Amino acid sequence: MKNIILLFLTIFCFLLSPQRLQAQSDEARAQMIYQLANQMNLDNSKESITIGILERKLIYSIINQRSTSYKINGRSIKPIFFKFNYQVQPVDILYVSYESSANTFFDVILKKTKGTKTLIITESDGLLDEGSHINLSYENGQYVYRINENNLRAMGLSPTAQLIQGAAPP
Repeated sequence: MKNIILLFLTIFCFLLSPQRLQAQSDEARAQMIYQLANQMNLDNSKESITIGILERKLIYSIINQRSTSYKINGRSIKPIFFKFNYQVQPVDILYVSYESSANTFFDVILKKTKGTKTLIITESDGLLDEGSHINLSYENGQYVYRINENNLRAMGLSPTAQLIQGAAPP
């Protein structure tokens, strides 16, 4: 009986380990990025969609692994990893994580993507007001998103009705 309890506790601790929970969370974020991208009317002249990931190497790895089988609006995916915000270059979609240093230097991101049709997805409260297009947040056990439709349209991006309807209220 003691061995069974010990085994149960070991499995339980593994399942709740911070690394495992973080991996599940990054998996959910990667899936959310993919779903949101599929609900945007992105530039149809390109053969592939580039997705830039700032600082979250695990999300980059997940998207990179799936890039051969996943498509965004019928086009292939090319993920790019940026370790630092000054490395950011124009991409079709840019994900800026909640712990990214870019959250304190968001203006660098905006300057790097100015004049491009880069969809910017963030996870920090307040960045929708500063120029982000979509902001993810974890509420009541699930990821939800909010959009700034004015920022999207000002960048020349066109959200689908499905994206607008699925957004959480501001």
